[in-house]
Amino acid sequence: MYLIRGEDSYLINQELQKIIDLKFENQDDYSVITYNESIDLEQLSDDIFNQSLFSFKKQVIVLKNIDFFNSKKKNDNKKMNDFLQLLEKGQDNNLIFILQDIKKNDISFNPSLAYKKIEYISKIIEIKKPSDKDVYNYIKEYILKNGGNISSTTLLDFLSMFPNDLQQIINEVDKLLLQNKNIDMLLINNSNIISSDNIEFNLSNCILKQKSIDIIEAVDEQKKYGNGASEILSQISYLFYQIYCTYLLMQNTSDNEYISKTLSIHSYRIKLFMSYIKKTNKHKLKELIVLLADMDIAIKSGLLDEENALNKFILFYIEI
Repeated sequence: MYLIRGEDSYLINQELQKIIDLKFENQDDYSVITYNESIDLEQLSDDIFNQSLFSFKKQVIVLKNIDFFNSKKKNDNKKMNDFLQLLEKGQDNNLIFILQDIKKNDISFNPSLAYKKIEYISKIIEIKKPSDKDVYNYIKEYILKNGGNISSTTLLDFLSMFPNDLQQIINEVDKLLLQNKNIDMLLINNSNIISSDNIEFNLSNCILKQKSIDIIEAVDEQKKYGNGASEILSQISYLFYQIYCTYLLMQNTSDNEYISKTLSIHSYRIKLFMSYIKKTNKHKLKELIVLLADMDIAIKSGLLDEENALNKFILFYIEI
């Protein structure tokens, strides 16, 4: 059984396919069954144990971001134990992969007892978040591999529009390649790439611009696309974590490229952070970070729910 975890879903999936290819030497004598988040235990049991006697295919079971592994989800303890027993018994005749997206300072995920047990019985593979240089190389190679072409300058400008998320960027690249194999800024600007896939980036930009109405609209937009208060708070916390790290480095240097390389954040984003820090009272900045930390503790202690915490933060941010 494998546990593949990290901050980039694209690289997690790439690692999954790499292991499958090695195990089966690129043969087709296997089948893949994938579960996302919620699981029907009866169906999982059937998939694990009720293989046809006449089938010689090895089964690969892939479990992505399963609710049982997150204590933030309301899980039934008995069902959780039944789930663990199925995995332990099923790993003899099935190749089982557990994929878990875990972002830094992610308050929407807290490892459950089931997750901690899986850590002990699985081979763990850690996937690091790619640096800006890595993202550039991945996307450049991906475009060329798919018959496309893009200049270095255009690619840098294109990447500056996105968070450091390979899957999201590749989704947009695929849309562009369908229109034209030669990607230039005219194509990018006419393609309306700031879409529902980029709502997280939109929220962070609204916060950095400090426009109250835009922030409220960006939060509402996320909710319309199914992001809950917990996920939105996680995004905000991570944004201020990045801002605070930038602030600390700015005490010793104003070199944008150095800070960008140290934090593995695009230099364009660092410019936005530095501009925000210069415009924001340092006392206010520390107040915001302390508030987020205090709310995180209150949420984990059950003293505050995520929705009220999000509203509290927005009101506090608008007032300052």
